Amino acid sequence: MGLATTLVACTSTPKPSMTPQQLTANRPLDEQVLDNLAKRLALPAATGDQESQFLVAGLYFISRSQEQRKQALPWLIKLEKENNVTATRALVRMELEGSGGYISLERYNKHKALMAKEAPELLETIAELTKFDDALRVTHKAEMQRLVDTHAPLCEQPLKDFNSKLPDDLRATLTVSYLRSCLIKYSDKNSTARYAAVAEITDLFCKMRNPNKPCSAQGYRVLAKPTLTPEDFKAVSYAVGEILSQNDDYLEYQSHSLGEDFKSSTKAVFKRIAELKDAKNYTAAIKEAETLKATKLPPLDAAMTDFMLATLMALREDKADVPQIIALYQALQTNEWLSSKARWAGFMAMQEVLIKAGRYQEMLQSSTQLIVKNQGPIEMLPPTFVSEFKRLTTPVPPAVPAITTAQ
Repeated sequence: MGLATTLVACTSTPKPSMTPQQLTANRPLDEQVLDNLAKRLALPAATGDQESQFLVAGLYFISRSQEQRKQALPWLIKLEKENNVTATRALVRMELEGSGGYISLERYNKHKALMAKEAPELLETIAELTKFDDALRVTHKAEMQRLVDTHAPLCEQPLKDFNSKLPDDLRATLTVSYLRSCLIKYSDKNSTARYAAVAEITDLFCKMRNPNKPCSAQGYRVLAKPTLTPEDFKAVSYAVGEILSQNDDYLEYQSHSLGEDFKSSTKAVFKRIAELKDAKNYTAAIKEAETLKATKLPPLDAAMTDFMLATLMALREDKADVPQIIALYQALQTNEWLSSKARWAGFMAMQEVLIKAGRYQEMLQSSTQLIVKNQGPIEMLPPTFVSEFKRLTTPVPPAVPAITTAQ
């Protein structure tokens, strides 16, 4: 789940007591909707209510518009000065990722001790990125600069420093990384050209990473091609999976109607299953979940049990479980007892299971359908790819025998 969803989920609005998920349910999550919601919160936020201030920041951060995301910055900076740890973490991440229009290491360096305590995973990521950046700039600095100079015009929400020479520190890699994210997440047009550029950037990054891990570069090249073959399905599934992940906030809101946060009456059993899961005793946890599933449960508890059972089976990674995992996740997509967040998590988990099982056509079928249905005016997938995939996967009706006339 994206940072914006996390920001929104951490708070609730003042009167009327609705969450942004409820306010935006079944309507487009566009800039106007978010701006209207933020303005409703402006008065309590201006009077110093931290909860409202944080929610305003979260609403603006959700936006695909860079100009609106920038409006999150003053609120986060204000909360940072008031020692709000969650806002500080969000602000540090925002400046490292470039989502506010610039990249900076200053706030990260200033709060490194706080991050070590509150976000150790962030420090680990930055440490790995620093090693990666050092190696990348030693051997590929000119190529990094060429990629930015050549492909920055395709980024519809550029960094203010795109026209400058890349710096001799971690900001170089962060800049190229933002360019890649911008081409996937923050640009709406020219998807064929964008994904050809993403393939180049990904190729460079993959040179410096574990060669045993799948590289999505070939998948982006497939998306940029005018034709498609079944042999391309494996490669392109990794790219389409990443497009889903990069656009998760937007697609989650567009594709899943609101599910209420109902109260569970089976928390004690769920806790036991969670403890077994944390201990990586997946088989025992699955047995507990299956025993629970066989009892008569309230609708929410039944849905949560199915969700946990599918998740545990996916973690166990037994090929024999795959059909049941897929069936469970598919059924949960229309279960209104689950929140939209849970249903989206189930959908994304299902895509991972399909890829691991080598069921690439099924993965592309479900992912492509969801993206095309919910992308609106955004060109997340090239029209040529969509039409080619449809051509290859639409069953051809049997030929009608010719009618012969007796002589």
